[in-house]
Amino acid sequence: MKTPRTPIAIFTQRLAAFGLSIAMVAGVVTLQSPVRAQDNKQFLTEQALATAVVPPRDRLDLAQRLKGVGKIAPPPTTPSKTYQIGDVEPFFAQNDETGLFTVDATLVYMNDVIYMWVESGYTVDYDSLKNAADEFANLVYQQARDVFGSEWSPGIDGDPRLHVLHVSNLGAYIAAYYYSEQEYPNEAVSSSNEKEMFYVNLDTMLPYIGSSYYVGVLAHEFQHMIHWVNDANETSWVNEGLSELSAFIGGYGPSDFTPTFLNEPSTQLTHWPEDDRGVVYG
Repeated sequence: MKTPRTPIAIFTQRLAAFGLSIAMVAGVVTLQSPVRAQDNKQFLTEQALATAVVPPRDRLDLAQRLKGVGKIAPPPTTPSKTYQIGDVEPFFAQNDETGLFTVDATLVYMNDVIYMWVESGYTVDYDSLKNAADEFANLVYQQARDVFGSEWSPGIDGDPRLHVLHVSNLGAYIAAYYYSEQEYPNEAVSSSNEKEMFYVNLDTMLPYIGSSYYVGVLAHEFQHMIHWVNDANETSWVNEGLSELSAFIGGYGPSDFTPTFLNEPSTQLTHWPEDDRGVVYG
């Protein structure tokens, strides 16, 4: 026999059903909350990354902390070595594809600002090299410093003069380069020449030594040297753009790559590709 339901029983049943509905809704909310928490956590992580200050890659600090090299003496405040024309020195150099190698070079010319080294066995026109070195010293050097700041001076070797090494075998598409590792002590970077220096590729630049183009290349690399000590974390496209500006304000521009860019004017300049960089240099 079926027992009739009283109004109170019906109300209680409906109330229970309503409570179940609330619980179900609450359950849905509970299931979503970890996702929302994860989204919030991800947002906070992205926000932290966006505002984080990334320290420069300090090879000296890394060597002391991770390689256990111990305390490294500070660089000298006076020249660690005195050079004379005709001196021969061994240098480390870097090929763009095959890596590190060593080469002997002869000091061909020097003035108050710069040493000009040439790979032993190569002959360059002395007057062209001298005139370019003097033009760099008398025009480019101070002008670049006025605009971009000073390089590290007297630097790792205690000598205010810069070194330019003219050497072959740097790579088929390399005109010149600056490599900050040369400004670290050997205890931190075993392949460091311990000099403020940049490299000029004899394979590509030998015919241009003494030309405005050649001096413009020196101006370009000098800006990189200055920039490293003032902002070692600079993004590549800004750094390269300022080096092109360095050549331009010295009177050695616009860039030879300008026509390449004008043929592709929609190129994004804030992206620095690993290959085919001519268009962004322009």
